[in-house]
Amino acid sequence: SHYSITVKIAEYAFNKISINPKIKSSGGGSDTNNFNSKGRQAVNLSSGIENCHSAEEFIKVEELGKLVKLIIEICRFNKEEI
Repeated sequence: SHYSITVKIAEYAFNKISINPKIKSSGGGSDTNNFNSKGRQAVNLSSGIENCHSAEEFIKVEELGKLVKLIIEICRFNKEEI
């Protein structure tokens, strides 16, 4: 694919935990956009938070568990696997 290695690693990790990733561009003032603008490849990973940036913002424990599994798979990544 035409994606950067950073996106490929994230996609690989999502697939390893049986989640179909949705790859899309996002704007706004995320730290990721700052890193990318300075030549540091970065991606935003969804953490499963609901009602973001509101007084009702929350995350389910189950979603935190998925996030932990995702981070572990990113750490296990081996470039020969893609």
